[in-house]
Amino acid sequence: MSTKQRDDDDNWLLTFTDLITFLMAFFVILYASSTFSPQAKAEMTDSIRETMGQQAPQVNSILTRQLEDDSALFSSLESHIESNRLNQQVSVKKTHRGIELTAISELAFDSASDELTNEAALLLTSLSEKLAHVPHAINVEGHTDDLPIYSKRFPSNWELSTARATQVVRFLVAHNVEPTRLSAQGYA
Repeated sequence: MSTKQRDDDDNWLLTFTDLITFLMAFFVILYASSTFSPQAKAEMTDSIRETMGQQAPQVNSILTRQLEDDSALFSSLESHIESNRLNQQVSVKKTHRGIELTAISELAFDSASDELTNEAALLLTSLSEKLAHVPHAINVEGHTDDLPIYSKRFPSNWELSTARATQVVRFLVAHNVEPTRLSAQGYA
């Protein structure tokens, strides 16, 4: 066997060692991130994004500050929901992103519509009193029906889910929630 042929046969080793090195670095980062505080995780994530050439989102600092004082807000929302007997209409839970309020979908919108129902308006009016005094960012996530939609107004479920989120944001703004703290996302 010639030296040239042996070198060609061993080229896969270079790729394999690069792969192993990247995997090791990945697992070291995973292990290191599991022992950090939320603030340190956010800083490390921003650093990795900058290294990879991506712009670090501005919300990381907001979410980090939010997670530090979530307990008081969570307790306040939970007691508000219980005292106003809203348990059947909305749930509240802590997640890795912060506090998540979830309304029963049938309550908020009629099928294929982005118009808030009367029940949803009452619920949002009650919750907006609490949310107006909270300094955190609020992200409204719109969802849609299980059925595919195609209409002149909503060519797909994406448009419907985004329109629903936007309707909730408009409602909250009309009820004294600071618009600069609100954002809307649609999930078809």
